[in-house]
Amino acid sequence: MNNTAEKIYTLMKLQNSRTRWRLLAVLFFLITVLLLMVNYKGDDVIFIKNDKPFIAKVIIEGMIIGEDFAFSQLEELQKTPNLKGMIIEVNSPGGTMVGGINYYEALRRISSNKPTAVVMQTVAASAGYLVSLAGDQIYANPATLTGSIGVLMPLFDVTELAHKIGIESDVIVSGELKAVTSPMWARTEKDRVYLQQMVDELNVLFYQYVQERRPNMSLENIAK
Repeated sequence: MNNTAEKIYTLMKLQNSRTRWRLLAVLFFLITVLLLMVNYKGDDVIFIKNDKPFIAKVIIEGMIIGEDFAFSQLEELQKTPNLKGMIIEVNSPGGTMVGGINYYEALRRISSNKPTAVVMQTVAASAGYLVSLAGDQIYANPATLTGSIGVLMPLFDVTELAHKIGIESDVIVSGELKAVTSPMWARTEKDRVYLQQMVDELNVLFYQYVQERRPNMSLENIAK
């Protein structure tokens, strides 16, 4: 390779290197911006702070688990003197009992002093229905899927599959019922009785929340 060819080759390598680093820099910048957008939760509350009276709109959608940020926003909303009412929009198939109860109680602390309406969207079932109970009035579309008052404990049993591929469970527990929810645990009838009792207790708790807001309904009617 002569000197001219070497210079051209070196310049091409340098140019390719610069282009590559520029692309990497742009890519890094875009990733950083996206991460900031995903993780940014803002410093203000979920409503616009001003000196005028306002009605807040709270949207609860997706799986109801409950996050500290959401509850802190509701706490800020509760403390706002200019709040005159609240509209809760619910679009959720359900979630955890803890998340549903926490949302219900946080919303009730507001709705006990401010008029509150709940608007059910496509689905407001199970924990979504529990959250909806926080309102003074509930409005639903004729096609809204709601109800499903009850408790579900999703469990899996992969012991047979594990046995087929040569995996054996060798768990050590502190009590005979400690591992009953493990997918690698072959549940006995005694285990199932124990888990059923737990589900039944949570179900009664759910019914009590419904009856608190629907005092004219008996537990039997709620169950129906």
